[in-house]
Amino acid sequence: MQFLDFFHNKISDLNFFKTLDQKISQNEKVINISMLTEPVKTLVLSWLFKKYNRNVFFITSGNIYIEKYFYNLQFFTDDNFIKKFPDLNTLPYDNTSPGIDIVNSRIETLYALVNNTASIYLTSIQALSRKIINPKDFINKIIELKRGSSYNISAMIRRFTELGYNH
Repeated sequence: MQFLDFFHNKISDLNFFKTLDQKISQNEKVINISMLTEPVKTLVLSWLFKKYNRNVFFITSGNIYIEKYFYNLQFFTDDNFIKKFPDLNTLPYDNTSPGIDIVNSRIETLYALVNNTASIYLTSIQALSRKIINPKDFINKIIELKRGSSYNISAMIRRFTELGYNH
């Protein structure tokens, strides 16, 4: 990680990054960065996260690009700080369910957001256009189970039933 720290410090001296830093210092809420190649966008995302240790949201055109950026960002950033919020890849009235990996990524990302975990969030226009659970409802539905702890089975069954599971 020492090389990456050195690298991030060096690129901070480039005009592009100085201008970007200035816009952020002026509290611009949205900064649109375009006309960059994928590797440069990846570098910018990692630099922003490293420099400011704040949420960085990147909206792309689809799940394929979310995966590409996730893969590329792993070189510059610990993948625990990269969250994917992909589209469900299903039609609204389709009888098929989204894949378990997609559901897991979305839940992990929502959990990180409601817990204010500073991360790089990768999503798509399609994913954001879908109905998303209200954060308060999401928090109320979280069940945290810890290894080595004991739980009342009847209470767990009742809670799962309240959440819509059938036994």
